[in-house]
Amino acid sequence: MERAKILVSLLAFFLTAVILQVVAVAASNPLVEDFGVTINGVENVSEGQVIAGFAGETIPIRVQFRAATDASDVRIKAWIAGYRSEIETETERFVIIEDSIYTKLLSLKLPYDIDPSEDYALVIRVENKTAGEEFTYTLKIQRGSYELEILDIETESEIFAGSVVPVEVVVKNRGMHELEDVFVKVSVEELGIEKKAYLGDLVPEDNCNDCDKEDTGHKTVYIKIPEDVESGIYTLKAKAYNEDASVEITERIVITSQKERVEIRVLPSAKTLGAGEEATFDLVLVNRGESVKVLSVMPEQTEGFIVTVDRPVVTLAPGSSEIVKVRIKVTEFAVVGVNMISIDVTEDSQIVGKGEISINVEEAARVTAPVVATIVLAVVFVVLLVILIVLLTRKPTKPEELETSYY
Repeated sequence: MERAKILVSLLAFFLTAVILQVVAVAASNPLVEDFGVTINGVENVSEGQVIAGFAGETIPIRVQFRAATDASDVRIKAWIAGYRSEIETETERFVIIEDSIYTKLLSLKLPYDIDPSEDYALVIRVENKTAGEEFTYTLKIQRGSYELEILDIETESEIFAGSVVPVEVVVKNRGMHELEDVFVKVSVEELGIEKKAYLGDLVPEDNCNDCDKEDTGHKTVYIKIPEDVESGIYTLKAKAYNEDASVEITERIVITSQKERVEIRVLPSAKTLGAGEEATFDLVLVNRGESVKVLSVMPEQTEGFIVTVDRPVVTLAPGSSEIVKVRIKVTEFAVVGVNMISIDVTEDSQIVGKGEISINVEEAARVTAPVVATIVLAVVFVVLLVILIVLLTRKPTKPEELETSYY
């Protein structure tokens, strides 16, 4: 036993010595020497300097070094440490030869959502599979004085010629100062459509002295699509602006001509069902166009429901209509409350419309302890009542029938 303990101790000592030797060799044989970096145009940045950058911009990082050894699969990574989401960039792997000088350029996009009062650590690492060296620098990320951002554009999935389309635009103040009298403009330049609306004032997020105001606002702008527009893909442009700032984004929209329109209705459009119940609905398809339509009808998968159609493919002549039976069964896994079931109608793999069915799933009745007790008492009462009725209706035995005859 003592000999085994001695062997284990010697083995542990040997492994520790090997590990320390490997670490010492790695430390004494770095990958790079004479490391230098240019960050956002500032050359030869030292680790004590603070480099400024603006939120949302992409800054260049140029790294230069002399190879301290021959090595393969070397790459350079740069990232912002401590930020809540991953912000990093890296080069491809490359080979370095001792005493050769290398320079590599990286680009790092700074985050929009920042706290201007904080400093951020920019870490640059040169590494391969066996070694690595890190260099850390300080970034001061600040907001622009006046800056707007459009967070989102929302509009209808189906847009038909001749219809009025609501376009909702969400705008955020990304600057350091309040933006007064912000307007939103929506346009489709190919069709000569343009409409603007007043949004109001937006305060900076980090300086909300007036809590009745917000740094984000949304506005719905209604645009009218001309009736004679041909089917096609168009560019929808949204612009947010005031005297100090301006920003715009674009989104592709599909407009369907009245000549190619397929009208879709569901009868009835809503029902209330319980688990295990099912119902049938009529999906009415009307061809308002001037050509024959071959349509595919496909229910979207909705958890908790079994949805089937009796006719997955329908051919519609111009001006004609057809009815597709939609059968919906509620399973035990359906969520209690209102659920929307969608039926996609496509032509040549392109969605031409949807049928929407609202199913209100009722909560299954639960048999609680008081209910069980009530049922038991009711059964006992009925049994006792039956016994009482039998006793009351039974004929009394006559005295002479009680005498026993011995003759």
